[in-house]
Amino acid sequence: WYQRRVRVNRLMEKGELGEKGCVVVDEVHMVGDPSRGYLLELLLTKLLYHSRHGDSTALQIVGMSATLPNLDLLSRWLDAALYTTDFRPVPLTQQVKIGTTVYDLTGRPVRELDAHPHEHVVFLCREVLEGGHNVLVFCSTKAWTEKLSELIAGALHDESLLNQEALDGISQQLRRLPMTIDPVLERCVKHGIAYHHAGLTIQEREVVE
Repeated sequence: WYQRRVRVNRLMEKGELGEKGCVVVDEVHMVGDPSRGYLLELLLTKLLYHSRHGDSTALQIVGMSATLPNLDLLSRWLDAALYTTDFRPVPLTQQVKIGTTVYDLTGRPVRELDAHPHEHVVFLCREVLEGGHNVLVFCSTKAWTEKLSELIAGALHDESLLNQEALDGISQQLRRLPMTIDPVLERCVKHGIAYHHAGLTIQEREVVE
């Protein structure tokens, strides 16, 4: 958000912000982030001020989020019309694993897992991969992100699950970056696993994405 705020500042300094009719802000719930939320709040505050006091046509702000809890509060702050929908183009199935049991959201047991509890994440990831799908795992810390990536990568020995040509291409992209490649990331990518956190360089994140 820092870079976006700098761009808005430049537009305001040049008097060019009035040429913009609409600004779309995705993941607007990040305004509540304890470390970076203030940057988004500053950005939105400047846009609101310009929209209300600018010389040209009012700037429209469109904020989007799939996880925002306090919709009414934020919409009042933005002086915005609130639109919500539960439409999903792809069905979402939510389940919870406790111990060795997987439950649906009503608390009904769905299945039992045979693997050791510490290996369940790896087991479930491999199961999804074998079904021809991708897996996205969220972790609470940067350290656990790297640790879990190495753990999953170490368990994927079946080359039939991997597109080796594509992985070689990604490895080459990482090696061509101006800075030294993160060694943990390099090891994981060979097995079709990558991680994404603030510790990576912008260039590394772009390759991973």
